[in-house]
Amino acid sequence: HELGSVSLVVPPAIADYPPGATFGPLPLAEFELVWLLSGSAVWLSGDEGTAESMRPGDVLLLPPGTDSEFRWDNQLPTRHGYVHFSAGTDPCGRPLWRRGQIPGPFGGMLDYLLWLAQERPGGWWERAEDVLAATVRAFVSGHLPQPGERPEPAALAAALDYVRSEWLGGMRPVSRAELAAVASGSESFLSRM
Repeated sequence: HELGSVSLVVPPAIADYPPGATFGPLPLAEFELVWLLSGSAVWLSGDEGTAESMRPGDVLLLPPGTDSEFRWDNQLPTRHGYVHFSAGTDPCGRPLWRRGQIPGPFGGMLDYLLWLAQERPGGWWERAEDVLAATVRAFVSGHLPQPGERPEPAALAAALDYVRSEWLGGMRPVSRAELAAVASGSESFLSRM
């Protein structure tokens, strides 16, 4: 599918949700690109009757008319980036997932989109549309590096995700006790890992 021109409807932004929050169900009037930065979520589609789990680094492209609902992490705050846009033609025809794309080429492009919307330098709106169009084209083409399996055990991965989410608002010391609680283990178990 060819993308055609891209027009921002809602500029790139970050949303934070408290543990256990939900959003929707709500039909989309335009395309939405969503990327999970921290926490986790389950995306539900009333249209397709599907439920997909999202982890940090996952990116989701939703076409107009998609009936979407998000159920955010029950235990941790969740942070995600999003942008709404219209396109000259439908590049995907259905919801499209890419797992573990951040970090990677998308991480830098999506960070740049957020920076443009926050700082608003001269011509930022047009530049954001150009960057978004390139991002969506690459996303839809499927020619992307594929993430490998996480090399760390699940408990350590949970602790690392917690540190990443905590440091999004600014770095601070994170105690071993906090990490052990998130990892559902003892401090000595976590230290050994």
